[in-house]
Amino acid sequence: RQTSRLTWDRIQKVLETRDWLVFYQTPYFFNFVPKNSFTSPRDLEQLIKIIRSKPNVKAKLKNR
Repeated sequence: RQTSRLTWDRIQKVLETRDWLVFYQTPYFFNFVPKNSFTSPRDLEQLIKIIRSKPNVKAKLKNR
């Protein structure tokens, strides 16, 4: 298990796939977060809400 800390000003885009959240810092540098690493679905939903609230982050998220 690995941990990274990023500030939102470094995140350009977030892409959600079936199993992952991908946080892009540049078009070529990104971090993967497995969705199953969240302890509850509520935690994942809370993160999705935070991502959507960031005006400078382009987000391709699933419709909920």
